[in-house]
Amino acid sequence: MTTFAGTAWQLRLTTRLERWQVLLWTVGIAGLLAAIVDSMASLYPTVADREQYAAINDASPALQAINGPGHALDTPGGIVVFEVGGYLLVAVALMAVLGMTRLTRSEEEHGRAELTLSTATGTLAPLAAAVLTMIATSALIGATCAAGMILLGLPAEGAWSYGASVAAIGVFFVGVTALAAQVCGTAGETLGLSGLVIAASYGVRAAGDVGDGELSAWSPFGWVQYAAPFADHQRGWPLGIAAGAGLLLVAVAMAVRNRRDLGAALLTRGPGRPAAGASLVGLLTATVRVATPAVVGWALGGLFVGSVFGVAGEEVTKVFAATPEIALLLGTGRTEATEGYLRLVLLLIALLATGYAVSALQRVRSTERNGLGDLTLAASVSRTRWLLSGVFPSLLGSAVVLAVGTAALGGTFAAVTDDADWVGRVLRSGLWHLPAVWLVAAIAVALLGALPRFFVAAWAVLAACVVIDMLGPALQLEEGVTDVSPFAHVPQLPDVEPGMGVWVMGAAGLALLLVGNLGMRRRDLG
Repeated sequence: MTTFAGTAWQLRLTTRLERWQVLLWTVGIAGLLAAIVDSMASLYPTVADREQYAAINDASPALQAINGPGHALDTPGGIVVFEVGGYLLVAVALMAVLGMTRLTRSEEEHGRAELTLSTATGTLAPLAAAVLTMIATSALIGATCAAGMILLGLPAEGAWSYGASVAAIGVFFVGVTALAAQVCGTAGETLGLSGLVIAASYGVRAAGDVGDGELSAWSPFGWVQYAAPFADHQRGWPLGIAAGAGLLLVAVAMAVRNRRDLGAALLTRGPGRPAAGASLVGLLTATVRVATPAVVGWALGGLFVGSVFGVAGEEVTKVFAATPEIALLLGTGRTEATEGYLRLVLLLIALLATGYAVSALQRVRSTERNGLGDLTLAASVSRTRWLLSGVFPSLLGSAVVLAVGTAALGGTFAAVTDDADWVGRVLRSGLWHLPAVWLVAAIAVALLGALPRFFVAAWAVLAACVVIDMLGPALQLEEGVTDVSPFAHVPQLPDVEPGMGVWVMGAAGLALLLVGNLGMRRRDLG
């Protein structure tokens, strides 16, 4: 029997298991892109409008740091790619990381991979099926995006170039996660390591685009954005580098998987102590210890993002001050240049912390589905206590990620501006985002307890916050729509004075936690 025996039926199984995830990701990403195309067409209908847009954005390192390098900004397609293209690339990278982790290390961790391999299935068949499924998903999303852009009137060559960029970044992070699943021993560690690669890649690309661009050559996001869709000088070879690097990582991952034992990892732990330490005595402490690697990975991502944008802050705010139109494009309003820039970066870090909070609660749902929750509850553990053992790491970990990213932003910005007062101001403003972060986490807890089959809606809530808060100005959203996001009610620089919205979010979050607890106590597990 070959190492790839059974790949075909395993591929059919993974495709069936992932069909709803594939549909949601494809419709969500392509739908957002279509909305941006329509919005940009109405915002910049004439050549003069697009030339003015290009002049403003070419002079803005802040926009280039957040959105990526601008190409053909005087064309409808170039504007669309600049406004939303970078965000969608990150979304596809997250899709690849989450899907690959779910289909590889999570299957091993929960014992299902052992059942699969007990049949006439080769060692590499499950990994190969997971890779093929996620690569096909990336290609489907890219093709759907390209087709949508063409149907909405954008040039076909540029549309297919951008679609290929989407597929290429997906292939790269499929390879990253495939290798991370061999290096790490748990799904949480795999997510943490892969997420750190995403954050580092984004930060390196942002730093490079603010500077002379050379640093961007070390980031996969820099590679695919160098393809320059809709420009006269479109390039296909950077996409080949990204996809080729991803396939090379897949080959390395398969070589490692073929040589390691099922359930083992390259980062092995030594033999434990004869008696359990304090961190393993009790359900809560054990859960916190299990969650620690993921918290560290997400916190390092926040540290990197905060540091990069903090170092670039002085130069960026000079451009903000000289070109007030940029602040309006970014949705920071007519605030002072410095405060407007910092508000935007703090929002980015807060959304990152929210992503950790939801992912940590996703683990509780996974534990319930694979039967480990039943084993825990078979001991003298109440359902409330079991739920809290998952909620507490989510809330605490998100606070750590937010605090680390905010402190890095404030510290580096204070260093480059030689003004130590910014440390306290930025940290205080950043921590006031915590009620909004915890409110989204509380929504996830309510879904987990009362409607567990619809837990994916928690990710939809986070995605809605990203769209409303980061893309609201581009989509021309009404004020009533933007107020739906909890982050719209966070105290902002320069005053940082909490208003009624903070206390309403706190009360709503507490009520949702009670709903989740009540639902968990009354429903059947599974």
